[in-house]
Amino acid sequence: MERIGFARRLRATGMPVSQIVHYVRLRAQGPDTADARLNMLLDHRDRLLGMQQELAESMNLVDGKILYYRHLIEQKDAGHEATR
Repeated sequence: MERIGFARRLRATGMPVSQIVHYVRLRAQGPDTADARLNMLLDHRDRLLGMQQELAESMNLVDGKILYYRHLIEQKDAGHEATR
């Protein structure tokens, strides 16, 4: 169950099925493939870090637009209150 859970987690992170299958086959071969598995995971981690950075930049952009529109709405609302 643990191996299945790990494979599902890898897939959820965007690892292609072909790489997961390769990883599982390496694992089945035993400890002699530990270096290859480690390298696969390090490469995948690097890709995830890149994705995380892109996501953080996108989040900053969206947050900036949210602040802009909130400010715009507050100004509009304040203008309506001043004319009452």
